[in-house]
Amino acid sequence: MNRNWRHVLPAALVAVSLAIGGCANREAPAVRAVADAKAALATFRDQAEQFAASELQQVDAVLGDLEAHLQNGDYGAMVDAAPDLSMQIEALYATTVERRAAHAQANIAARVAWTTLAEDVPKMIQALQSRIDVLAKSRRLPADLDRTQFDAVRVRFEQMKSLWLEATAAVAAGEVVEAVGHGEMAATKGAEAMSMLGMTIDTAGG
Repeated sequence: MNRNWRHVLPAALVAVSLAIGGCANREAPAVRAVADAKAALATFRDQAEQFAASELQQVDAVLGDLEAHLQNGDYGAMVDAAPDLSMQIEALYATTVERRAAHAQANIAARVAWTTLAEDVPKMIQALQSRIDVLAKSRRLPADLDRTQFDAVRVRFEQMKSLWLEATAAVAAGEVVEAVGHGEMAATKGAEAMSMLGMTIDTAGG
C-alpha cells in the first residue's frame, strides 16, 4: 500500500461533494464525482477490508446507489446522496486509521508478551514431561496423587502441548496476538498440571 495513503483522501472527498452539487443538468461532473469517490476509496481499500470490512460494505452500497442514479440520469438524487457518501468515506477512513493504529499497538504488546511465553512455556513442558515420565514408570504414585488425578494431569498436559503447537504456528504465520492467546492458555494448562503434581513454576525454570 502507498505510504502516502493517509494524505491522498481529502481532495477526492471534496470533489464528491462539490462536483455533484453543480451538476443538476450536467453529466460530466457527476461522472467525475463517482470516479473521484472510487479513487478516494482505492487509496485505502485494502486496509479498510482488513480493519473495517463491515463499514466498507456500507460505503460500497451507497456508492452503488450513486452509480445507479448516474446511469439513470437522476442527478438530483445524486446531489442528495453525495453528502452522505462523503461523510461515510470520511468516517470509514477515520475508523480504518484508528483500528490500524490499535492493531499495531496490540502487536507491539503481544511481541513483548510472546518473548516471555517463548522462554517460560517450553521449560514448563520439559519439566512436566520429565515428571510425568517418572510417575508413569513408578509402581506406586505419591500418597497425595491418585490414578484419577494423574490421568487429569496427563489430559491437561496434552492440552497444553496442543495449545503451544497452535501458538508457535500462529507466530510463524505472523499472527502474534493470536499466538499470545494460545500461549497464555497453554501456560494456564501447564500451571494447573504442575499444581496438581505439587510442582512450582520455579521448578520448571530449573
